[in-house]
Amino acid sequence: MHYRRFGDSGPDLVLLHEAPLSSVVFDKCLPILGRSARAVAFDLPGYGASDPPSHAPTIKEYSNLVIEAIELLGIEDFALAGVHTGAAIGAELISQDEDSQVTHAIFTGMPLLDADHKAAIESRIVPPQPNPDGSHMEKVWAARQQTVGESGDFELCQLGAIDILSVYERYDWGIRATIDHDAAPALKVLKCPVLFLNGAGDRMAKSDEAAAALVPDAKLEINPDMGSQIPWHEPDYYARVLLEFLGVGDASVRNVGR
Repeated sequence: MHYRRFGDSGPDLVLLHEAPLSSVVFDKCLPILGRSARAVAFDLPGYGASDPPSHAPTIKEYSNLVIEAIELLGIEDFALAGVHTGAAIGAELISQDEDSQVTHAIFTGMPLLDADHKAAIESRIVPPQPNPDGSHMEKVWAARQQTVGESGDFELCQLGAIDILSVYERYDWGIRATIDHDAAPALKVLKCPVLFLNGAGDRMAKSDEAAAALVPDAKLEINPDMGSQIPWHEPDYYARVLLEFLGVGDASVRNVGR
């Protein structure tokens, strides 16, 4: 598993991206997080520069592979932040271990999906069918525009298209695993402090509200002035909120709460 790492002191912080992207979405916030924490952003198995599993994993199987990678890096007690697919994997990871080493969890876009939401995600999956004339690349670009919106960040749309094409034959693995997964059982048994952090413009913002209701004493912050992918679009804000939640940020900047 490939990872990006910033910071030499402070609490360990593991970051997990959404499928079908890669840890590149944390590039802008990692240097900020690294000022007060030891931040590690993994490429999920089969995405970015990480080796693919032998088959399409379930969310539980993804979480087991992430646990192995964390252990191999010698990370013990750590905070965990996940976005969309990464949030589902993170919650599953924590729930599997009664003696979990996770001190804090920060979730952005927890996929607590009803049938309509699952169908909407399924409709946006373009089957990986490469064509010699390259027309499949146009379909990938159109799909990314549909996901981020035509007025969305061009650079992020381009990075997303590159991420998808680089793992084209399996880009939908993590998405389908998320659709097939029920996050509710894992959420109901979380015991560490949990923050649901998102922008109101994210497709999963309402899902975060529902997920927060399942976790005792969870904090919920949906910023009405922000959209999707806040680690990329609002890196300073995202990093400041995370660090404050971990108790290593500047508490005078703002207070996190419902």
